[in-house]
Amino acid sequence: MRYFKSLFSRSLEPVKFGNSWFYPVGSASDIFKAQENYLKDFQTVPELNAIINIRARAMASWKLSIQSKTTGKEQPSNESLVRILRSPNWFQGQGEFWKQSSTFRDIYGNEFLYFLRPTGMASTYKGLFTINPSKITVVYKSSTLPFMESTDDFVEYWYDTGNEKIKLDKANIIHLNDNRVDPTKFLSGTSKLQSLQPVIHNIREAYKKRNVVLRMPIGIMSNGQSDAIGQAVPMNPEEKQSAQTALRDHGQNAIITNLAIKYDSMAINANAMGLFQEVREDVGRLCDAFGVPYEILASEKGVTFANLKEAKKQFYEEGIVQDAQEKVDALNMYLETDKKSWHIVADFNHLPVFAEDVKQRALSLNQLTTALDKALSVGAITIEQYKNELKKFGI
Repeated sequence: MRYFKSLFSRSLEPVKFGNSWFYPVGSASDIFKAQENYLKDFQTVPELNAIINIRARAMASWKLSIQSKTTGKEQPSNESLVRILRSPNWFQGQGEFWKQSSTFRDIYGNEFLYFLRPTGMASTYKGLFTINPSKITVVYKSSTLPFMESTDDFVEYWYDTGNEKIKLDKANIIHLNDNRVDPTKFLSGTSKLQSLQPVIHNIREAYKKRNVVLRMPIGIMSNGQSDAIGQAVPMNPEEKQSAQTALRDHGQNAIITNLAIKYDSMAINANAMGLFQEVREDVGRLCDAFGVPYEILASEKGVTFANLKEAKKQFYEEGIVQDAQEKVDALNMYLETDKKSWHIVADFNHLPVFAEDVKQRALSLNQLTTALDKALSVGAITIEQYKNELKKFGI
């Protein structure tokens, strides 16, 4: 363990899993504590919850299919695989599954997909599950530097049930992660929420201050009388008692009294304190981190339909589609589709936000084929040139 400890030297101590002691990738107690905080952030900060849920719904809107590499048509090459892509497991449908998996990744920075396969039947799939990352510890047990290893034989995944640690079959796991930059846990991602803690703290404090504003005294009542030289005259005990009784009893009604009293307002509204602007700016930082345009949030006022449509399109093209392709690449790599005639493909073209693009593509294809047909009919091009032009168009 000498090399590992010297490279990742943040006072790491061995942790017992099962009957063995290993050096975990990062301090287990620190990791679990941080994960608890991230879950609390998601559950208690409305703006963060909204942003992560927007991303989760968008990710679950994809269509996954098994397609032939040559024809591009759907191909039921593996019936058990087709079935779990449509209905991953016994308690989740496709939409719920991918929403949950996306939510896990955005909260914890890691995503674990677990294929349930019968022993000895590598190409048969009984289910697909997404595992809560807060329950998993990744262990690297080699004494060799990680970049000097050629395989992942020294990587282990342990699941914490609360009562015991269970070693998972690595061959059944796809591990995706964000921001793999922390040297103390080089096999795991780092949650975006780690760098967003100051922003989340500011939002929480702004909400607290709003509550203080709402509960502040609405003003101070004092004697409105002055003496001969203009000095305020204090209330006598009877007057004070009468005013206090009126305050206590008036409820939602105005105070009616014969006393010469003066009212000095102490009202400070949230807008004057800049609390709404503070939250607005901090939510902008959350949006930047997760790639969600601010215009998509319901709290944004004055957004035109055209701007909203463009924002949604940008949201998909620059964020969701790329994240989805990463998952698809991981699925294809895991299933070794490079050795097969088919592969898994993700598609978002059925969504209204891309309807105009699909229509324009169809018009362009029609114009292209019309031109190619004429060129081919007069012998200006060969059939091979015809096919090559279609290939450039993605056909």
